[in-house]
Amino acid sequence: MAIDGSYAIGKNHLIEFLGDYANEKLNVDGDIVATFGGITDFRREAANLQVQDTINLDKSGSLTFTPIVRWNMWAGEGKFSWGAAIGKDLGNGWSVKATGGTYNRAPNLYELYGDGAFVRPNPDLVWEDGTQWDIGVTWKGQIKSADITATASYFGRRSNNLIEFVMTDPRYGKYFNIGEAEIKGVEVESVIDWNKWNLRMAATWMSAKNTTDDYRKDRQLPNRPKWEGFLRLTRKLFKDDAASAFVELNYIGENYYDSIGTIKMDDILTVGLGFRYSFTKTSRITVGVKDLFDRSPETQMYAVYNGPSRTMWYPLQGRTFYATMTWDF
Repeated sequence: MAIDGSYAIGKNHLIEFLGDYANEKLNVDGDIVATFGGITDFRREAANLQVQDTINLDKSGSLTFTPIVRWNMWAGEGKFSWGAAIGKDLGNGWSVKATGGTYNRAPNLYELYGDGAFVRPNPDLVWEDGTQWDIGVTWKGQIKSADITATASYFGRRSNNLIEFVMTDPRYGKYFNIGEAEIKGVEVESVIDWNKWNLRMAATWMSAKNTTDDYRKDRQLPNRPKWEGFLRLTRKLFKDDAASAFVELNYIGENYYDSIGTIKMDDILTVGLGFRYSFTKTSRITVGVKDLFDRSPETQMYAVYNGPSRTMWYPLQGRTFYATMTWDF
């Protein structure tokens, strides 16, 4: 259940609020749980509240400041966090924005109690928290007949009690609070529209290191690739543009498998295809396939310093077909 709304106070303030509540349930009736006679059903209540005020700092509305306060509750425990954003329209299609603040994240049921099979439970998990920020510049304009939006951002996060999934042996994995971490990176993305074509591109470089003061200090975090790339080319079809087809590429490079930065995964490039058809302005269907050539299960892991390559303990999901129906109301 969720509720949201906004209220303008004069010309210079826009108050927005968002609240949601959920009664979550997880069933983990797997073979491992059955073998040891464990509990199979878990429930928790969760709620979130958020209030923000967008303030115009000049008469033209080109300079805005937005403070935000959040309250997150999970399993009866609530925590506050805050943030702020400032944005400036520089004219000629250019704008800049900076955000910063704190965050909290409670472990979810899956992280706490596993899946009953390969993901083992860890009921001792505690909340993750920290600080985060980003600064970015955006340009919107035209080059000949193409409409272009391009954004470059520099981001960072410092985390305490970071929750991360780690394979503990060839059969089982588990979520741990792996300690303190520092993540920073650069992201570049753009959208280009011309005639019936649309091109979306994104590239990210990220440095993700464990900063806990022990043997893991300055080691790479698992499951946080240093390089990621995405490209999707879409072509509208038919005279009324009711349908479209797309092809996409996804790249992941320099990704670590363990919590001390000694085991890497192969770099991987996958291809996807899809088709979308709109029945009306409010209803559409999308069908497609991810990892068309089934490359992900072939991904191997290898020792950074010395050792042979081998099949990953928990192979990645391969070729996947999907269909989605959407109604807007």
